[in-house]
Amino acid sequence: MILRRGSLAGAMALLCCFASSSHAITLGGGGDARVVDLSQAYDLSADRTAAAQTYVVTAGSGKFAKMKRVAILNFCTQFMYTKRALGASAGPGTVYTQQSGGGIPLDLARMQAVSDGLYDQLEAGLRAAGLEVVPYESLSADPAFQKFAKAYVTGPYEMDVGGKSDASSSVEGRAVVISARGRPFSTDCRMQNPSTTGARVQLSYQLKDVYLLSVNTLVDFARAKTNGRWSGAKADLDFAQFVVPGSTQYHFTGIMQPLYLNLWLKQAIVPARNPFATGADRQTGETSTTSMDGRQTTRTESSTTEMGYDANLYYENAASHLSALNDMFLAVLKAQ
Repeated sequence: MILRRGSLAGAMALLCCFASSSHAITLGGGGDARVVDLSQAYDLSADRTAAAQTYVVTAGSGKFAKMKRVAILNFCTQFMYTKRALGASAGPGTVYTQQSGGGIPLDLARMQAVSDGLYDQLEAGLRAAGLEVVPYESLSADPAFQKFAKAYVTGPYEMDVGGKSDASSSVEGRAVVISARGRPFSTDCRMQNPSTTGARVQLSYQLKDVYLLSVNTLVDFARAKTNGRWSGAKADLDFAQFVVPGSTQYHFTGIMQPLYLNLWLKQAIVPARNPFATGADRQTGETSTTSMDGRQTTRTESSTTEMGYDANLYYENAASHLSALNDMFLAVLKAQ
């Protein structure tokens, strides 16, 4: 399958059109997400407990020993499928921007299979760790849960996912959220909203001290590179698959102090085998204009890069590396 990565450079001043409400993620506890380094491939043969020391961080330590019963409140597996990067620079009489974008085709059936497989692995892992996992059928039949879940949505659910955004550059994209078994979910499973903590704690109490688990994972297909400066704006995408740090987390809520236990991915999980292969570049046009008074110069360029895409490898990577993520998270959880 062939994908196309396009780039466009030209006169634009409307950076607001690419602005995002997202900001840098701060995890606390020394867990700020590291910058994605595509050269740091994950070794699937490595011991998961040892690897977790590099890849995982936690907050709310000491809570696992207090847990007896867990209910999986949300299980969201996100897949980025489009991304666009913009860089801009400006000076006396000149505005220069460069834009790059790309995407992958959606295969909802295969995405669902990845999410379902990860759910089964997590549920089995929690039971193996000595926890009682409340069946979803029992959870969904409880009136307290039904009241709590009135605002839940059903998937697949598409959402905007922002990134870097400042005066000279921005990154934006779209992700599809897949819920395991197609179950309804809360959109804040992507990043727990502190304003809903009280409601989750109350639900935990009403369910007879069940600890509530929200899971979110995010699989990306490209790393964006942007830069805006007077010598020329830059925007490009490096096509490579990785599990996104910061956004990928397991969040437990209960009634005992501390009220939460969070596990975050600190470093991107990058597969050793990249499902994307860069093809040939094609220049599709260039124009240059200068006004009569010499006060403004506009330059426009456009090009397309063909990308080979191995869908089988992409979904194989997604399943195996999310499985490794789950093993690392459970290893850290059991050590609390």
